[in-house]
Amino acid sequence: VNGAIKVGEKSSVDGDVSAVNGSITLEESALVTGEIGNVNGRIRIDGAKVAGDVKTVTGDVRLRDAVIEGDLVIEEPGMWSNSGKKRKPRIVIGPGSRIEGDIVIEHEVELFISESAEVGTVMGVMSIDDATMFSGDEP
Repeated sequence: VNGAIKVGEKSSVDGDVSAVNGSITLEESALVTGEIGNVNGRIRIDGAKVAGDVKTVTGDVRLRDAVIEGDLVIEEPGMWSNSGKKRKPRIVIGPGSRIEGDIVIEHEVELFISESAEVGTVMGVMSIDDATMFSGDEP
């Protein structure tokens, strides 16, 4: 629930990986055959593959040389969320990354997409025109 999950280099998980308030990291050549997701906490995928969707509510997402065969979904916070001012999640689709599904954004985020990344449709409350495109390693 509250701890970090790390899928090490060249490791594989047959199924889903999920946390509530913990970060999720997939290292080089890791594979998750299901989906990964959390509510709060960073998701970082470096040189790894997810066969399903990647989902978060308020967590930051950073992809680098990553493959997501499903969708990337930033879900709307539920009723449990307080209504105070919140920082926008930072979503970085880095160099060499490929999202075969769509990017579904249900609330406002900071969206950065590398010029060398391949992405599907950006839909929901934002479009591809709302993304900041960048070259190099980081936005």
